[in-house]
Amino acid sequence: MRVGRAALARRHRLIAPVCGPLCGLAFINSIGTLGGFVGPYMMGAFKDATGGFTTGILAMAGVMIVTTALAASLKLVVRQE
Repeated sequence: MRVGRAALARRHRLIAPVCGPLCGLAFINSIGTLGGFVGPYMMGAFKDATGGFTTGILAMAGVMIVTTALAASLKLVVRQE
C-alpha cells in the first residue's frame, strides 16, 4: 500500500503546477454552469410557491450578498506570500 501512496504523491507533484490555474478555471466554470442550471429552477419554484417573482429575486439578492461577503473575506483568510 505504501508503494501506491508514493506513486500517487509523486504524480500529484508533477501535475500540481500545471493543474493549479487550470483547475481553478475549471472550478469557476463549473460553479457558473451550476448557477445557470439552478437559478431558473429556483425562480420557478419561488414563483409557484408565492405567485410572484419578488421572493425569488430577494433570494438571489441574498445569495449575491453572501457570496460578496465571502469573496471580500478571502483577503483576511489567505496568507500573503
